Amino acid sequence: MPINSYPHPLGLRLSLFTHLFIPEHEVIEAYPPNYFGDEGTTDSGNANRMARMFGHDLGYVVETDEFILFKESNGHGHGCYRWSYITIYMNALAQRMARSIELEAECMLMKAKSDSERKEALRWLSHGQSSLNLGRIKSAIELVKHHVARSHAQLNSNPMHLGVQNGVIDLTTGMLGENRREYLITHYCPVIFDASATCPRWLQFLSEIMCNDIEMVKFLQLCVGYWITGRCDEQLLFFLYGHGSNGKSTFIQLIQEMLGSAYSSQINSEVLMQSRNDNKGGPNAAIAKLPGKRLVVANELSESARMDENLIKSITGNDVIVARGVYAKRETEFRPEFSLVMIGNHKPNIYDNSHGMWRRICLIGFDAEFSKAQMDPKLPDILRRELPGILNWAIQGCLDLQASEGLKANFPGKIVKANTEYRAESDLVGEFLLERVSQVDSELAFVYADDLYDAYRNFASAGNEYQMNKRLLIKKLAERGYSKARRNNRVGIKGISLVDGELGPYSTLIAGVDKSVNYTV
Repeated sequence: MPINSYPHPLGLRLSLFTHLFIPEHEVIEAYPPNYFGDEGTTDSGNANRMARMFGHDLGYVVETDEFILFKESNGHGHGCYRWSYITIYMNALAQRMARSIELEAECMLMKAKSDSERKEALRWLSHGQSSLNLGRIKSAIELVKHHVARSHAQLNSNPMHLGVQNGVIDLTTGMLGENRREYLITHYCPVIFDASATCPRWLQFLSEIMCNDIEMVKFLQLCVGYWITGRCDEQLLFFLYGHGSNGKSTFIQLIQEMLGSAYSSQINSEVLMQSRNDNKGGPNAAIAKLPGKRLVVANELSESARMDENLIKSITGNDVIVARGVYAKRETEFRPEFSLVMIGNHKPNIYDNSHGMWRRICLIGFDAEFSKAQMDPKLPDILRRELPGILNWAIQGCLDLQASEGLKANFPGKIVKANTEYRAESDLVGEFLLERVSQVDSELAFVYADDLYDAYRNFASAGNEYQMNKRLLIKKLAERGYSKARRNNRVGIKGISLVDGELGPYSTLIAGVDKSVNYTV
């Protein structure tokens, strides 16, 4: 039962936002003898009283130092309740608690039959009046925290519940239900669910930006259906890529507006890129705001950006992330519950060519290009009017995804091809081997690591590419099946030679020499 009608231990019916004070006649009718003795005239007693008055509907989020209250939602019909953040209203709650002591003491005084009862009533009346002082109000608020403490992980914990303005959608069925106190949902889309709503202009827009490719339009619906959940089991990084005016920004902005700021967030793409000046040892403030989000968008990548592969693996792999806000007193640890979507005209450089990295990539190409004459500046506003219908479209995508074998099983051929080409483009080591290294069918073929690395650095510098260190280069070659060997106490790779012009003082291609040379693999 929400706080607007929750029964007080004395039988009072509280109305937090309707009336500031409890009607005196209710106090008089409900007052039982000697009730005050259960609480005590202390700050701790006031906190206990506050917890008894509001405890079922009041919560304190430890990690963010915020209070939440389960109350009736204004403007969405009688009986629609939700958890809302009410930290700035806590003084009013404490004042109501103090005023209830005053009123009950006045009731006791009216019913007193002896001097001792009148003296006790006056003592409580004085305590009630002093409890209205700012110091005692702050003390009550501070002490009530441990009575109603909640972990941030308890909030919005069901990934298949989606809060909307008029209830909660169960994404396993697509049905709207009432919000329940035990759900602890504090996030809500800014959209009223309407099962009959449609979105014809949105569907036309999708067809236009996907060049009438029905398979790609359907895949976008599955993606959005996945994004509205709190699931990360697909372990995918989505990248919306395309040059010019192609509709990708309008597409993602509408999805973000549908989810609202509670479920969706924007971060600077540089957070996900590697930089020589990064402080990788400290928690990242930009990451600290992401707990509870379901869609995180990184916009407009620079052409030379290099992805922080380890961070991407952690985020998409549901690893525990440690972060701390700019003014936060403590670090936050959380498991990501969001889909990460990058958007831009340039694809970031990925130098990790492992399967563990590339199985995460989903490159969605936006190949359409619209001229100024084709672009309608009013289109975003037209699409916003269809948000309830777009929400239904997204919910259907979620249901269809659950009935299938997952997003990866539904990759269109266009995405498979794009991912393959993207991986080949990003394989700097493979390109180096192709252009500067020859395989030699001889046991005695050998190139010292020093010379091989010099050749690699020259190759990378010529293309203004990232240069990995020598140890990592040798490791990458070993992963590709090249055999590491040792000659004259120097490490090298056998079975290869550098192409003409790349031989250095430590390189050698041995042919027709002493077969007794000992190569240690």
